[in-house]
Amino acid sequence: MVSRHLRRALADSGYVSHLFFGHSFRRGAATWAASIGIPGSEIKALGRWNSDCYKLYVDAGPIHAAAIGVDLLSAPISRSTLPTSGLPTAGDVWRPSLV
Repeated sequence: MVSRHLRRALADSGYVSHLFFGHSFRRGAATWAASIGIPGSEIKALGRWNSDCYKLYVDAGPIHAAAIGVDLLSAPISRSTLPTSGLPTAGDVWRPSLV
């Protein structure tokens, strides 16, 4: 019922409403709530989730994704938990194997 009204409002506003479903609004609401600091327990209650699966609905957003990218690119090898035996040394050039 709510989805139908929201889709009509989207269509009336010039959006392509058939691309939006109830799931879109559920995901958007969970993401927005997390971004403004609403505690996970309240997001769970509002979304009527019985488990922590609500976390799957929360998008990290571009700022968070960029921060993760910076961490990935700037992390020293000493921070890795991988065994160093198979890791390239500083002067090595990686070439993919074409088998």
